[in-house]
Amino acid sequence: MPQIQGVIESVQSRPAGGTTIYDVMIGGQAYSTFDPDVAKTANERIGQNGSWEVNIKPSKDGRFTNFYYEGPANGAAPQQLGIAAAPAPMQPQLPVQPAIPHVAPQAGGMTPERERKIVKQSCMATAFNFIGHLWNGAGPEGAAEAEAQAMELAKRLYLQVLGSPQTLDDQIVQQLAQAPPPPPQPETDW
Repeated sequence: MPQIQGVIESVQSRPAGGTTIYDVMIGGQAYSTFDPDVAKTANERIGQNGSWEVNIKPSKDGRFTNFYYEGPANGAAPQQLGIAAAPAPMQPQLPVQPAIPHVAPQAGGMTPERERKIVKQSCMATAFNFIGHLWNGAGPEGAAEAEAQAMELAKRLYLQVLGSPQTLDDQIVQQLAQAPPPPPQPETDW
């Protein structure tokens, strides 16, 4: 178990979900314990310099680092700090940070199917947003024509993004825009 050197500065309790957590401050760092006997012993040693056993580990989800106070180190006698007594030189305490997991990118990036779906969604959103601004205030009688224009623009944008250079020709775009729509998908309740 790791040991630190320092002066116990304070012991404070706080409620947490039906139990009590005791925070033991050593060198400006709070170390927690759930054991009231360990907290009582630490409280009796406020102002004492010594070696203390601590446990430093990441939380279950890995987002936080937990610092736990375990008590005095075995065989280490704490020293009462007085005016004449100088504290033992303390080593700087650096909090341990959990490693950030590194996920290596997959070779080739995303699948072509996923890329097409994302491009399609983006083209649809862009086209309907643009046509919606043009038809703003036209009323419900213009909805069908606005939708048709938005779909045509979305198809055109989609082909310009994913199509090969020859698909940029307006004739090919018109043929694809006039293709029969796919069969309707069954509606699902969200």
